[in-house]
Amino acid sequence: MILNFGGNVGMFGRMDAVVEEPFKALNHAEYSKGLKGIGGIMEGIENNYVMYELLFDLKWHKNKIDLNNWLSDYAKRRYGKENENINDAWQILRNTVYGKKINSTPQPGTTESILCARPAIEIGSVSTWGTTKFYYEPSELLKAWSLFIKEADKLKDSEGFRYDLLDITRQVLANYAQVLHEKMILAYKNHDEKALNKASKQFIQLIDDQDRLLSSHQNFMLGKWIDEARKKGTNPKEKDLFEFNARTQITTWSFKNCRLHEYAHREWSGLLLDFYKPRWEMFVNYLKEKMDNDSVKEPDYYSFEKEWTFQTDQGYSSEPKRDALKESLRIYKYYYKTISNNY
Repeated sequence: MILNFGGNVGMFGRMDAVVEEPFKALNHAEYSKGLKGIGGIMEGIENNYVMYELLFDLKWHKNKIDLNNWLSDYAKRRYGKENENINDAWQILRNTVYGKKINSTPQPGTTESILCARPAIEIGSVSTWGTTKFYYEPSELLKAWSLFIKEADKLKDSEGFRYDLLDITRQVLANYAQVLHEKMILAYKNHDEKALNKASKQFIQLIDDQDRLLSSHQNFMLGKWIDEARKKGTNPKEKDLFEFNARTQITTWSFKNCRLHEYAHREWSGLLLDFYKPRWEMFVNYLKEKMDNDSVKEPDYYSFEKEWTFQTDQGYSSEPKRDALKESLRIYKYYYKTISNNY
């Protein structure tokens, strides 16, 4: 299984394929002769933990497992207690974010968050080989989100639950960003300045809210990435070099027109606020100016990106600033009705 090619943040998986395909091979008269085991290419493994647990659990089964029962057992192990609403939520996750089919359009990883994309009027992908297209109905994910929120008080002491609730909340906001982007572009094309101002304001606010949400868990924070890079250095010059490499890897990757730019993009607190948000603000200003003057040139995003990679030691925190549960609840109360009405 190759689940993630760049460590991109996003819920993704092919649960049914992982459960079915190995046993098809195992029970095939010809193929089974050369079958030695199962494995994963461990690139970008710091997310979607359920998929790795599912994959490596297969080795202990001679026959195809019952995914319904497995998910119920997984939730109980992860959160510490049985909960029917959470079991229902995991069935929704199975059929949405973790329901990508193996025989449909190939996809090398998660449906990418356009928040991380170089701004454009049309965005088909963030990285060269990725995609922003959905293989599930984003509105269906709201049902799982609501069930997790409903059980938050009962499961609040589980670190696994708090992480998963935050991740679902993040995914819902990332998906909704596409709706707001479409509204911005439609307003621009219609030369509707009022509508453009409204949609762009909502889009920028969503980035702020996403950044604040993700600042409540270490695994979603830029500071942890930079701090670990700097700690490898043995002197100030080396520390700065390692930070430059860490910043470059998750943004430009290399030179200006490199096909690998954004290959390892991350939806992280700190990166959203200081890297992605300024790019989008540049784009919004460009659209507003272009409505009045068609000769206005698009911003040089790479100049901004390059300058950002050379910055050092900006004091990004590597420890959570907020409570993940409280932030998820705050986002839910503010956004749920609005998002529901837009699907």
